[in-house]
Amino acid sequence: MWFAFWAEDRPGRSAERIRWRTDHLSRLSALLQEGRLLFAGPLLAWTTPEPRPESSVGSLIVADFETEEQAQQWIQEDPYQRAGIFQSIRVHPYVVTYPPAGNGS
Repeated sequence: MWFAFWAEDRPGRSAERIRWRTDHLSRLSALLQEGRLLFAGPLLAWTTPEPRPESSVGSLIVADFETEEQAQQWIQEDPYQRAGIFQSIRVHPYVVTYPPAGNGS
């Protein structure tokens, strides 16, 4: 089942986010290689003209896990969470509606 992770950063943690970014991306790459990552990316400040690591205010990830418990465990082990960067994390079941599966695109 797909799960959406909406994680918001604590204010003033951009330097720590940059420090832990490689480890965070490594975990996402592992999910991608397993075919379990739909998409992931930073949430940006409204005033940001272009995406840069220092302008991130959180993360949005959609990934496949068998259970909610596995999804919760995975996000708790994320380097950003372990470093105290995330202020809050919401995890919700997610359904891919568009584009429909098997549409040839």
